[in-house]
Amino acid sequence: MHLKYLKKIIFFIFISLNLELISMDQCPNYFKLSDINRNYTDKDLIGEGANKKVYKVFSSNSIRPLALVIYKSGEYTNNSFQKELFFLKNPECKHANIITLYDFDEKKKEFLMECGVAGNFRYFIRNCRNQRLKKNKIEKATTLSKKIHYLITILSVIVFLHDKNIILRDLKPDNLIFVRGALKLIDLESLIEIPRDKTYVKDGLFLTTIPYVDPAIYGSKLSDENGICYYSCYLENDIYSIAMLIFYVIYENDFFYKFVEKKVLESKDPEFLSEEKDLVKSVKNILEDFSKIKIIMKKYLLDKDERLNLNKIDFFYNGLEDTSVKDKINNLIEKCWGFILDRPSAKEILAELIEIKKIVDDKINKN
Repeated sequence: MHLKYLKKIIFFIFISLNLELISMDQCPNYFKLSDINRNYTDKDLIGEGANKKVYKVFSSNSIRPLALVIYKSGEYTNNSFQKELFFLKNPECKHANIITLYDFDEKKKEFLMECGVAGNFRYFIRNCRNQRLKKNKIEKATTLSKKIHYLITILSVIVFLHDKNIILRDLKPDNLIFVRGALKLIDLESLIEIPRDKTYVKDGLFLTTIPYVDPAIYGSKLSDENGICYYSCYLENDIYSIAMLIFYVIYENDFFYKFVEKKVLESKDPEFLSEEKDLVKSVKNILEDFSKIKIIMKKYLLDKDERLNLNKIDFFYNGLEDTSVKDKINNLIEKCWGFILDRPSAKEILAELIEIKKIVDDKINKN
């Protein structure tokens, strides 16, 4: 008799939780800032950027964790907050793989959003790297298939935004989080829309991450008649960032840092070496100097005459036993690194990734 009642209780709990999940997913305004528990501490800090902090909090009417985004006070706080708010609220920017906004406070500069308790995409790749030596060939291929699946998901979001003439500009593993198993894009403050009658948009201020930003953006720096500096931003700038992300995901390391380190070690470019000839200090100096970054990127990644061949460099993980798959991936990355007008579109990259995944999956099924 007791077992019968216990089963009923479990059944009702299961139904209640599922009804809650359905109502939350179907109603973006389900949670309010006024309902959350404000007793969070530094232990609840789950993310921090240049101008904001993210805390894990809970609402009084749900057991699901939420993300409270608090913008830091600063000169550009309001501008960044308003930019992100515009895209988060815009119904045309709603996508299953873009983070959901539940509530906001313009005065306090706060967002209440979905929370990624499973960590960001960088944690996933690090875990793949840590488990690499324990895996056999089939397990490695399965991991590769999963990685490409996530890249396809990311490209689907970029195609969605590019179709609306929106440039992402800050694509990186840290801006992709897992929410209940789904990979979602966060940090929309760098998004910018190109006018329909233009192929580019001018912008004087945006925050990006050095290894993933297209050096062509910084190479486009100009001044208007009032002496105000601005950059010309194109959809193609995202393609470069996609290449950096693909490299990181497939080979499980940050190509840019490794590449700079390799060039310093080779000592072929003395201007990049510090006086102490210390590798760590030299790399750090380069990463803090945009002018040196542009020289390295332009010389080795963008110039057609001197561009590297990924199949010839030896510092990345050689986990792709199938050379045809490896060649396809490397060729795709190299095309994305090319001269800005020669780069493939996000749709073309998406199509190639789908084709590569099919090859990998076919080989898994045959084994």
